Amino acid sequence: MNNKTAFANELLINNVLINDKREIVESFNIYFANIGARTSHNVPTTNKCFTSFMPRSQINSMSIQYVAPKDITNIVNKLKPESSSGQDGISTKLIKATITNIINPIIHIPPVFKSRRGHI
Repeated sequence: MNNKTAFANELLINNVLINDKREIVESFNIYFANIGARTSHNVPTTNKCFTSFMPRSQINSMSIQYVAPKDITNIVNKLKPESSSGQDGISTKLIKATITNIINPIIHIPPVFKSRRGHI
C-alpha cells in the first residue's frame, strides 16, 4: 500500500478477519477513540507534579533575526508556479502573483512559523 489513499481491504481483529469497509472503519474509530484510556493504564501513578517531568524553560532563549523583503522575494521567485496548494490552501502560483502586496506582513512573521524548506 504505497498509495496514500489506499484502503485496507481486510483487517484482523481479535483473530477475526473483517472485510466489510464499514466494520473496518468502525474498528479504527473504536481503536482510536479508546487509545487514550488504554494508554493511561500503562502510566504509573505518581505523587509528583506534572511540571517536574517537563524540561526547565530557557529564559531569553528566543532569537528572531531580521529577514529582508528581498530575501523572501528571492525565495518566492525560485518556487515552481503550481496551482495546487499545500495544507494552508495557498498555491505557489498565488504567492508569486501577490508577493509584492504581501511582502511587508510576511517579513514580520517570526522565522519559527516559516517552513524550513523555503516555503512561506
